[in-house]
Amino acid sequence: MKSCSLPKEASIWRSGKINIMKMIFKKILFASTITVMVFSVFTSVYALDDYTVLAPLPGTTKDNCAKPPCTDLKTYLPGLINWSMGVAAVMAFVVITIGGITYMTSDAITGKAQGRESLERAVWGLLLVIGAWVILNTINPQILNFNLDVKRLNIASTTPQVTTGFAADCPTCTGFTGTGITITSTGKTVVPALRNKLINFNNIMGRIGWRITEAFPPSVNHRSQCHYNGTCIDANVISPTIENLNKFFETAQANGLRAEYEVKTSEERTSLVQEGVTGTIKVVPWITAPHFSVYNF
Repeated sequence: MKSCSLPKEASIWRSGKINIMKMIFKKILFASTITVMVFSVFTSVYALDDYTVLAPLPGTTKDNCAKPPCTDLKTYLPGLINWSMGVAAVMAFVVITIGGITYMTSDAITGKAQGRESLERAVWGLLLVIGAWVILNTINPQILNFNLDVKRLNIASTTPQVTTGFAADCPTCTGFTGTGITITSTGKTVVPALRNKLINFNNIMGRIGWRITEAFPPSVNHRSQCHYNGTCIDANVISPTIENLNKFFETAQANGLRAEYEVKTSEERTSLVQEGVTGTIKVVPWITAPHFSVYNF
């Protein structure tokens, strides 16, 4: 009677383990699906940004950034996949070793069944990982390369040529005489609504030190049409500390103005964000130097 009951116990034990493995597989599949969906939604927004990594995984970081170690999605995803495959191979080797030892050293039927099942699961798992990589690489090797760079469209500028001092495009534009605002541009006028807001803005920022570097008419061709109708200006803080940059953003918003700080590279943007700049920072490769663009809306 005793010898007949052992195969039944082994069958029950094996059935229970299979059910547990199915539950674990379903949870892993669900988590993987959610992760892929999240990456799919946010990749186009954050793919080009660099992130400082607190606890980097091997092979997932790069060095050519403002504050290494850092990474981005096109570096992190391939590194994570390679790292995961390495971990899976090591785990499979460990399970195969343990399963083999269990199978060889156990005299009980249940022990041998457990060892054999561990061996089977480890081998099938290892084949699944290797097989997935082989299949994708055979279909198209580029599938395993993550290139998330978004190419900029090269659109020819349709901005009209501007003759300095010609105000026909902005007949309502007015100057800043008597306001105390410092202007270093040849164009010294804007629409009255923007002028009034800048006067109030200067009551606070004038104590810190700032200046208008471009108004209407602009001294160079601009891609933004607001430079041709007097509804925006370019400006700079004389001492561009983190505190002064944040004060500029705060004061502009308090006076109904929209301020954006423009820099040439994503490395500059990342550095300013990490140092504590809280306003909008845009990467504009064609500018000559970092500056504020201030809009009347």
